[in-house]
Parts: sequence; structure tokens; C-alpha cells
Amino acid sequence: MSYRLLRRRQHRNLLSASCLTLKPRGPPTVFISTTTTSSSRSSSFPSPSPHAFLSSLLENAHAPRTPLFPLRASSVSFLPDPPAFYQTLLDAIARSHDRITLSALYLGHGPMEQALVQHILAACHKKPNLRVQILLDHSRGTRGHRQGTSSLTTLAPLLSLTRTRPSSTSLQPQAHVALLRMPQLSGRWARRFIPSPLNEVLAVSHVKTLAFDDQEILLTGANLSHDYFSRRQDRYVHVRGPWPDFSGADGGGGRLASLPLFYHGLVETLMAFGLSPNQALAPASQGVVRDFGALKVALEGLLGGDTCVSPPSLPPSLPSSLPSSLPPTRLEDKDVCWALPTLQCAPLGIYHDERLLHAFLSPSLPPSLPASHLTLATAYLNPPSSFLHALRAWQEGGGEGRKEGGGEGGRRRLSIIAPSANTHGFAGARGLKSFIPLAYALHERRVRDHFHSALSPALPPALPPAFPLSLYRYSRPGWTFHGKGLWLLEEEGGEGGREGGREGGVRPALTVVGSSNYGYRSFERDLESQVWLMSTEPEWKRKLRRERGRLLADCAVAEAGREEGTEGGREGGLHGHRRVWAPIVTRWTRGLL
Repeated sequence: MSYRLLRRRQHRNLLSASCLTLKPRGPPTVFISTTTTSSSRSSSFPSPSPHAFLSSLLENAHAPRTPLFPLRASSVSFLPDPPAFYQTLLDAIARSHDRITLSALYLGHGPMEQALVQHILAACHKKPNLRVQILLDHSRGTRGHRQGTSSLTTLAPLLSLTRTRPSSTSLQPQAHVALLRMPQLSGRWARRFIPSPLNEVLAVSHVKTLAFDDQEILLTGANLSHDYFSRRQDRYVHVRGPWPDFSGADGGGGRLASLPLFYHGLVETLMAFGLSPNQALAPASQGVVRDFGALKVALEGLLGGDTCVSPPSLPPSLPSSLPSSLPPTRLEDKDVCWALPTLQCAPLGIYHDERLLHAFLSPSLPPSLPASHLTLATAYLNPPSSFLHALRAWQEGGGEGRKEGGGEGGRRRLSIIAPSANTHGFAGARGLKSFIPLAYALHERRVRDHFHSALSPALPPALPPAFPLSLYRYSRPGWTFHGKGLWLLEEEGGEGGREGGREGGVRPALTVVGSSNYGYRSFERDLESQVWLMSTEPEWKRKLRRERGRLLADCAVAEAGREEGTEGGREGGLHGHRRVWAPIVTRWTRGLL
């Protein structure tokens, strides 16, 4: 039985108790409309606005009601490094007045993490009406609790914090902490017999978002621990209000709900189905099992699902579905960046992010960047075959309509940024974990072979100059790499002639930031969330180029044929008996990485 078929059966069995009718998962690469030809699409969208592009993307992904949020492009900042991320996080906590929402895989237990908790405590003491909600993964958040090194140990000062609300005479907790246990780990057998940290291999809640009031949000793939605050490079997108005024666009005379409010609601919904600290630490036999069918309905409601009801835990200011169409006159406002949040949780039957990705790479989408360069960054390079096929199809141009201006033979540029052996997150690990970088090195070879097979068999084994894949390894000494996301930009020199033209002729630039590593785990096991950001503003494009350039400045080009035995090479440990069993074990564990 194939791995993908097994996953489909597992999530059907999981949700059957809730009497939900699940639609079978179709092939993710099929999003081609049968009502419009590619030539008519090309002519109808010669140079779409970001909103038109994203609306077309949602239609192709069969998710037309997914909410879109307007931001000020000038208010979006790309932070350069972990210290800037940590300081921005502390400053945002100090500025908060109403609500702080933190969601991550885990919180560390060192001095920097304890200082973070103290900053939250200080903010709560100064502002009695401030609410704090923190969501962590159950398996990772409780690891090491008996030794006093778990996330709950660090959060202990917050758990006893209470305040008297103005509208009540009783004491109420000012900080709420919940740990989300994934469906694969909620059964009696899994709770009893899968120990920590082995349970983290099966699935984790991987959502990373930091929201403050209705005015500020940090989008990142980083966790809340010392390494991510000091020498583990990730991506950090800081967005602050005020938001663009689209009064009346929602039909109710008011402004659309903001992106921070969306993530306040998302985390609050997940926390309603999570475990309290006391429940999380209870013996396995007394574990609480949540209704994951209801969780699926609530999450689909956040994404504007037609058959979903509004989750009861959402704040009144956040509607269950937001309009993805606005008056055309308002779409031409300058300094607007559109944000599109996504979710992925295959165990619940939610494939929102994956379908958007495949719709984005599909030839059925109107061509917007004929001379485009797509860069993919991941900390764990292990993409499923369907995603590799979609990338290669996008790169080939998707037919005659997309070959114009696409380089030689209609190809588009594709680059991948991944860690080297010395900057991998598991570099220096002991025991079985020490073989994880080697497994990802073999997956890197698999990716390279996949794209090399697209070339003519008459080509020599060495990479030709026009090889369609540029592979970079992050190699900054003393650092590790945890960055992830996408950048879609026009080729250098392709936008200079357009930036001075009218707005309708300006090509949009896009980036995707969030928790997904675009691997088997992200698509099939974990709970992930991402945000697509798109704008036509020239300064926005320069920001994207600078962020991508900072990462590439610490990268070395991975040359074909030199994977083994090279300085910093990721396959330097592939020798002797490892040559025999490493490929077999890597193939067997492919769905776990």
C-alpha cells in the first residue's frame, strides 16, 4: 500500500466518529479549468494586479472564499538576523495593550527564554487588561519536564498570574497556555507506548506566529529558544499597522478584519482543542481526547469553507469568511500589499496550502511573470515527487503561452537554498540523530537527479551552463540554517522598464513565509501555516531582493559531482558500509523527514 493512500485512510478513520463526509483527496497537480483556454487566460491577464493574481490563484485551487488581507507594503519589514528578531519580539510585547498571541513548536529554557517570559510578566503587571495566549506542540512542549527543562517549566511564572477583571469581581487567569496534541498521537496506544521524543517523529503542531493587539504581527519559521534568538538563521517578516482603509468593502461599512486578528482567532481556535498544562502532564491512561472532526470544521470555517460553521471561540470582530473581492477602484491604491494566509493538516483532511502551491505552479494560472525567478528555501530538503514534478512543469514554462521572455527554450530560473552539513539543524547530534544530515544529503541528490533527467540524455554528466536548477548550501561558520519560504521575482533587468510605467503594467512580486519546509512532513504529517505576500510596489521588490541576497551571501554553490568528500559537503560521511544501508534506510524513512 502506498504511503499517500495509507495517509488518506488514516484521516478518514480518524474523522469518521464525527460523522463528517470527507471529499477524497484528488491529485494535487490537477487544477486546470475546463471553461477557459490558456490563450484566452493569457490575453485577459496581461499584467494582473496582486489582488487579481491571488483571486485567480484561489479560483484555480478551488478555494475562492479564502480571506485576503490588505497591508501597507511600506509597513512590511524583513528582519535580517536572530538578534533583530528577538529584540523586535521584546519591543512588540512592551507595546501591546490588549492581547498577545504566541504560537511555536516549543519554548526553550535558557536565560533568553526566561527573559522573554519576564517581559511578558512585566507587561501584564503594567496592563491588567492584557490577555496572553500561548500555543505549543504537546510532544515537544512537554519533553524534558521531569528534568525541569520543558517549555512548561519556563512558563511556570505565567501560569500562576491572575488579575481581577473590571467587569468581574473574581480572579481570572491573565495568561492561557495550551498544548496541541496531533491526531496521530491521541489514540490510547500512541499515548501509552510511544515515548518522548519518538512521538515527535509522527507529527507536531508546527504553526509559528506572533501577533500583538490588532496592530502588529511577526511571521516566521523560528521557534522560541536560544538558538533561534542568536545563531540559527531563519526568516522574519514584521508587519505593523495602520492597515489600508477599505471602508465599506466588506458590505458592513467597517474595515476588514486585520491579519493579526485572523491569527489571534486561529490560535484561539487551536487552543480550544488543545490541552491545559495539567492535562498535558497527566498519565497517558488519563489523557483527554479532543473531537478532531469539530477542529476540522472550525479550521475550514476560518478559511471560508462553504460547509463550515463559525467556530464558537472566534472573537466577534473576526468573521468566519472574509470577501476576496473588493471594488476595482480601491484595488489601485498605492502602497498595498496583499496577504493570503494558508493552512495544511493532512491528518485532518486539510490540504489548503498544498493545493495553492500546485495551483500557483500549474499552467492553468494566468502568466504574470514571463521572465521570473523562483527561489525555494528549506531547512529540510525532502520534497515529495508531486511537488518536484510541479516545479519542473512550472520551470518548463507551462506551454507556449508562458515561454515568451522565459529564457532559453522557455525555461524559468529555479534556485534552492538548503543547509550544508555543518549548518544543518542536526549537525553535531549524537546517536541516531547524527545520521539525519546524511539522509537529507541523499534527498538533495534525489532532487538534483530529478531535474537532471529533464535535460537531453546527450548532455555530458557535468552540469551545463543552462542547467535548470541552481542549488545553494548555507555555509556561514558557526551558524545553523532554519530558513524556509518562496520568492518569486522578475529576472534582473526585467523590471527596470516597468517600474516607471503606469500601475496596471507593473508586474507583482511574491514571497511566502511560514512554517512549511515543503517536504513530506509538511504536506502529510504536521500542522502548518503560511502567509503569501504580494505587491507591485518597486520598494517592495527591492526588499525581497535584499532579503534573498542576504541569505545567498552566506551560501556556496553546490556543484554537481562533488557531493562526496568536499569541504562542507553534506555527503562526506557516505563511505564504507554506509553506502549500502544509508540509501535503503533513507528511502524507508522518507515519509518521516
